[in-house]
Amino acid sequence: MSLETKVLSTINEEFDRGLTVISSSNTWLIKRKRKTVDYFYSCVSNVLVGNPLLSPVFKVKGSLGVVIHVPSLVAVVGDAEVRVNERSCGTWRAIPVRAGWHVHVTARNGSAYMAVYGLEGRPSRVVNGALFSMKPLYNIDADISARYVPPSLVAECATSKDNVGTHLLSRILQHIKLACEMARSGARLVRVKVGGLVYDVWVKEVE
Repeated sequence: MSLETKVLSTINEEFDRGLTVISSSNTWLIKRKRKTVDYFYSCVSNVLVGNPLLSPVFKVKGSLGVVIHVPSLVAVVGDAEVRVNERSCGTWRAIPVRAGWHVHVTARNGSAYMAVYGLEGRPSRVVNGALFSMKPLYNIDADISARYVPPSLVAECATSKDNVGTHLLSRILQHIKLACEMARSGARLVRVKVGGLVYDVWVKEVE
């Protein structure tokens, strides 16, 4: 007797090791390699959560609600409202997420980009009920407090004509890298106001 095999689904059904979309409006999973606005914001959101720069991210022009089944980090860049388990959270920074938590993103002006640590998937329109595989993150590094983009650079992203180029992106990536190194070395963050402007300064005690 011969057996016939048919592939009924290509969705990763390991619910405890992935992400489930519970609501989606005008959202895509994208992976950009060209120097475009999508590329710029994808790189920034990915570096905040510790992903390779060209990892896929969610591009949200409407809204996106997901439940994440493993411990993780998420980061949303752009003008958006972000809620994690119904608690309002900031953008342009890494946000720790526990297994089973809900994340909801609503774009306010243009597009918002959400990176999730270890997210995998092919570029496509995101629909309700879609499942995505991802790697769990069981240990959050001591540099979590440094994984953000300071307001001064966020303001430049909104006004600079270079926000699809390499100079501003390089500055942001370098800032995050250096801030993370300082945090891991035991330095603490101090905000200093000079001439009406607020600067973030990392201070390390020297014995």
